[in-house]
Amino acid sequence: MTTPLADTAGPRSSPFAGTDVCCEAGLVLPEGTARPLFDDDLWDFTEVAGLPNQMAKVSRRFDFAAITRDSWRLVAKEQIMAMLAPRHDAVIVLPHAYRTPLHLTTASGRLAELTRLLNWLDGQGAASLAVIDDDQCEAWMAHRRYLLDENGHVAGERSPATRRAAAQAVADLVTHRELFTADTVSAGLRPWRGAAPSVVAEMPHGARQNKTPPVGDSVLQPMLARPST
Repeated sequence: MTTPLADTAGPRSSPFAGTDVCCEAGLVLPEGTARPLFDDDLWDFTEVAGLPNQMAKVSRRFDFAAITRDSWRLVAKEQIMAMLAPRHDAVIVLPHAYRTPLHLTTASGRLAELTRLLNWLDGQGAASLAVIDDDQCEAWMAHRRYLLDENGHVAGERSPATRRAAAQAVADLVTHRELFTADTVSAGLRPWRGAAPSVVAEMPHGARQNKTPPVGDSVLQPMLARPST
């Protein structure tokens, strides 16, 4: 059983402090290219070899400075590092951490949603991640679920994919809570009673849906009536 780093008495350095991010994550950069370090507030992966052409330039730059609280920037860096380098000594001991590195595209999306969550918490006046409870989780999901008009009235809902990303951001904080050195969620937090983010988001079950719409009678009936040759 591991001891939560953030609960240990006295200040602690992050296990990733000073790390060359690309080296630890197995990402290849051309020789002479500036290499992002863990302690930087901007990790620039623009020149990483093998990235798909359709990956937007903005998604190749991980901007932790967008997170309003310094301590939560460190939380975000540690979490994203764990996703990119799951075989690191500090990550591999976590019982529910990812075992396969996330692609940069996926990690970029996770960081974007985590940034929204952390800045929303800051706007709610949260002094620590430890204040997150079931009510806070429900409030966050409502914030990401509903679209409001200029009068603050519900005008619609965001997609299940958006809701799933919102639930995943909370779930990831729980998964990595023993890793964080600056702040962490409470040991008793079990959002949505442990339900998977896809369940929380009410994602449609693909096995129960036809991805191809049925052929209409106006097309089907003449085809069935046509004599075979």
